[in-house]
Amino acid sequence: MSLLKISSPSLLVKLSKLYEGPEIEDIVLLYEQLAPQNVWDVGINRVSSRFNPLPARLCEIMLNCFPCPTLTQLKAVMLISSSRHDYLPQLGDQESFSMAKKTFDFLNNHIEIEELDRQHLEIALSVVLDRLRHLHMQELSVAEKRAICRDVAERILSPNCKEWKITPLIKRYLERNLKSSIE
Repeated sequence: MSLLKISSPSLLVKLSKLYEGPEIEDIVLLYEQLAPQNVWDVGINRVSSRFNPLPARLCEIMLNCFPCPTLTQLKAVMLISSSRHDYLPQLGDQESFSMAKKTFDFLNNHIEIEELDRQHLEIALSVVLDRLRHLHMQELSVAEKRAICRDVAERILSPNCKEWKITPLIKRYLERNLKSSIE
């Protein structure tokens, strides 16, 4: 039994509805390669030991919010979830790694949103949504949480993504985080 089937069976069900067996095996293999090298969800206080690990959550966000993401996008978003970025070039394929690197550069303010195509932006928005959903669990000050929300509002909610299914979700979590930081 695969590690992905144990830790995120719902992701495997969703993948099986959209992709063929060999494509799903690529995702399972990458997940199993990443797992021993990572401490996922660094800085998040978990009350329970049962949770959907970050790479699986990011893939599920992409599958739920965007029409049929490519296999390369799913592998790239999994690579971004790694806490060991020095290890990434050894995993996946060059196209997934390149996509992950460019998106990671955007998320870390090294490039601007205008430099991203739609596929990169979809990955970035998935990462942003997950981060906002779990911001209340992060070991950050109120000022740091507000700075993250401000950055999302200013840099990421651009005219390029207004019509997307994910945009209202990002806005809702932005509002929730800003409200809770005031209280």
